[in-house]
Amino acid sequence: MKKGILLILILSLVTQISFAVEVGYVDITKVVNNYALAQKYKNEVNNKFKSVSAFIDQQNKEVNSAKDEKTRIEKRKKAIAAVEAKQKEYLELRRKREAEIDLKIKQAADKVRIEKKLDIVVKKDSALAGGIDITQDIINRLK
Repeated sequence: MKKGILLILILSLVTQISFAVEVGYVDITKVVNNYALAQKYKNEVNNKFKSVSAFIDQQNKEVNSAKDEKTRIEKRKKAIAAVEAKQKEYLELRRKREAEIDLKIKQAADKVRIEKKLDIVVKKDSALAGGIDITQDIINRLK
């Protein structure tokens, strides 16, 4: 009796294992590099970074141009607060744009996954061997 139950359990396990899982993989870097909106956002974020850098340089010049130590300390405090605010704006813009692009890529990947009847999609660097490259399909969907 116990051998019969064990045999049924083993057969059940083998049956479950024998079903193939269809895996797709995507090269995220290639998708981002070929996605016009991602490039637009990248330029926007880079320009914001340059503007923050220029603002920091301007603030340093103003602090260094102070005539006396008391004025320099006051200017430095104001400059630090202003720079922190600009950096916060930059980081918020960057986070927002990255999240938007990430969401759009995930949505496109899910649609391709459904079309190709894949069970899962992973990043290319997570796939050691096998799988179906759906990178170009996602790029095409994002156009």
